[in-house]
Amino acid sequence: MLQAFTHWVWAHIRGVTLTLTVVFSTALLIRGPQASIGPLRWGIVHVIAAGQRIFSLPIELAHLRDENRYLRSLVLSHIIHQAENRELRSENERLRQLLSFRERSRFSLIAARVLAHDSEVPPTTITIDVGFVDGVGANMPVMTPEGLLGRVEGRPASHRSLVRLISNPSLRVAAVVENEDRGMGILRCDGKRLRVENVAQEARVREGDPVVTSGMGGIFPPGIYIGKVLKVRNDPHALFKEMLISPGARLDRLEEVFVVREISPSAATIGGVPDAVDR
Repeated sequence: MLQAFTHWVWAHIRGVTLTLTVVFSTALLIRGPQASIGPLRWGIVHVIAAGQRIFSLPIELAHLRDENRYLRSLVLSHIIHQAENRELRSENERLRQLLSFRERSRFSLIAARVLAHDSEVPPTTITIDVGFVDGVGANMPVMTPEGLLGRVEGRPASHRSLVRLISNPSLRVAAVVENEDRGMGILRCDGKRLRVENVAQEARVREGDPVVTSGMGGIFPPGIYIGKVLKVRNDPHALFKEMLISPGARLDRLEEVFVVREISPSAATIGGVPDAVDR
C-alpha cells in the first residue's frame, strides 16, 4: 500500500507540491502576521519553496532532455537536408552538361544510368539500365562527354546491358595520336595501365598529345576521344614504340553514360572502313 502511494506521489509530484504549497500558504495567511509566529511562517515558506525546487528538478531535467533530443533531431534534419540539396544541385549540373553534350554530339546517343560495376579497381565491366527495348544492340560503343568507355558486351537484355570497359584486358581498340604524324596503334590495358602499342618508330609522339579512335576496325566510330599521352617508351632498337595513356573518362566514377546508336550523316568516315579492333 505504501509503495503504491509513493509511486502515485512521484507520478504526480508537481501537483502534490503545488497543492501542499497552496495549503500551507493559505494556512499561514489565515493565522495572520503575528510577530510570534512570523519567523516560523517564513521558515516554513522557505522550506516549502526549497522542497518545490528539489522536487521539480527531475521534471526540469526531463524537459531539458526532451528539448535537447528535439534540437539534436532538428540539427540532424538540417544536415541531411543540406546534403540532399548539394546532391540535387550536383546531379542537376551533371545532367545539364550531359544534355548539352547530347545536343552538340555528331552521334545519335542513348542516355543510360550505371546500375552496377564489378569489383575490380578500376572496374572492367559495368551494367547500365538500357537494353534492346531502348534500341541498344550488341557491340555498340559506350562513352561519356569526357571520352570513350568501351562497348556493349553480347546481346542486351530488355532493359539491361553489360558494358566491357577499355580497362578490360580483353578489349582492343584501334587508336591514333592526334598530331602531325598521326601515329597509329592498338589500345589495350595490361591490367593496371592503358597502353597504345605497335606505333611506328618514326612517328613523333609527345607527352600530352591527345589520343582518339582511329576508325580502323569494326565497332568504334573515328574521332572519339580516349585520353592523352602520359609517357612515351621509345626503344631505338625496337620496331615499335609504346605509350602510356591517361584516360579522359573517370572509369571509377561512372554514373551516367551514353550508348552510341549511330553516326549522324554529317559524321566523318575513313574510306568506309570499320573503326575498331576487338577480340
